[in-house]
Amino acid sequence: PTSSAISIIWISALGAASRRNPPSASSNSWEVTTSGVGASTLFVSFNDDLTIGGYGVRADCAGVFNLSGTWQPAGSGGILGSINEDSGCGELPLSLSARVNTGRSLKATATAGVVVRKWRGIPLSSLPDLSGQWLGEAQDKKLHVTTVEGYDFVGRDASPGVFDIVDIATDSVVGCAIITSRNQVRAHVIIDGRDSSLTGKFNSKRRRLVLKGLDVARHRITIQVTQQ
Repeated sequence: PTSSAISIIWISALGAASRRNPPSASSNSWEVTTSGVGASTLFVSFNDDLTIGGYGVRADCAGVFNLSGTWQPAGSGGILGSINEDSGCGELPLSLSARVNTGRSLKATATAGVVVRKWRGIPLSSLPDLSGQWLGEAQDKKLHVTTVEGYDFVGRDASPGVFDIVDIATDSVVGCAIITSRNQVRAHVIIDGRDSSLTGKFNSKRRRLVLKGLDVARHRITIQVTQQ
């Protein structure tokens, strides 16, 4: 049997002006994607004082993680360093080996024992503005159920491109999302009591955001929201 309900998702965002700017104006700031079990979207800066700073969202761990560490130059375009990934799933120290094509691309490998993460990055630039109200649906493809949800997307001033997702009914944080300059979105949202790991793309012309993925019960989840 199939059950359904109209789903209304209201989304507003705070601090939109600050989110239009990257975390750093330095040419050593990048937006990075990784693949595999620990697939993630992150923003990272290699600072002039030889420190590393950044943050992101991982597919296998709800919440925003923070990056910190140090780096040193290693030949033409090379970087060696050590970083610490601090998330709700714990801390993970990694060694980093990177190659930078200035102004064009970043390729890196971050390792911690059997954990190997391949980074692919482009220079960090202006980030899309998702502020406003939205109407949408959240669907569980396995149960054929469409749920009703109301959300506020609240931007983090200190972390441009990142939003806390707040349930309007309970005024509680139920997820987070990160968006890149290419309109790619990675998010975690609790739907019907289960965390869902989602990815998708924001259509800036139609002002529509579509996210798809799996919840912890391995149900296929789709969220579609359109700005009003």
